[in-house]
Amino acid sequence: MKMHLSLRWLYVPFLAGMTICLTACLTENRADLPIMESFQMGNTSSQDVMLSFFEKGEPKTVYTEIYNQSSPVYVTQETSKREATLVRSSGSITIPSGQTAIFYIPEYGGYETPIANSLQRCGFGSRYFSFCGTQNRFIGDSVILFISNEPATYLPIADYSQWETWYDEKNFIYYHFWRIE
Repeated sequence: MKMHLSLRWLYVPFLAGMTICLTACLTENRADLPIMESFQMGNTSSQDVMLSFFEKGEPKTVYTEIYNQSSPVYVTQETSKREATLVRSSGSITIPSGQTAIFYIPEYGGYETPIANSLQRCGFGSRYFSFCGTQNRFIGDSVILFISNEPATYLPIADYSQWETWYDEKNFIYYHFWRIE
């Protein structure tokens, strides 16, 4: 009986020490890694939709690329950059039925050709954000949705309940996906 009690007293400090060491190691490895965000809209409806973008009541130019899939487009920091001439720029876009628009922001300085990036850095380290709030840089603060023969619909971009958000722990990316149904 004495031996059983003495082993328990050794086991508890051992577990506490291992927990502290593992936490310190994981935190140390993540401290300098950037956390990124991606914003996308997928049209899962049976009709094409047109979207017009606004920021503070003024039309906003957005940069997009349309993919032939209605599900999210997974990117990495290495695949997120495109030549700015290869992405669409306009105050409104049409997303065909069953396709997804991924949004970009222009990057300035240090590039031979203008670059657009589908990821935005929103923090560093092991601090996790549920929503970093950089959607204004990508798509503004509101969108007007047009579907043929239906009245226009106002979409408040800051309505976080409309976004499906998940975190890719391997690539440190938050994906925000608005499903248009």
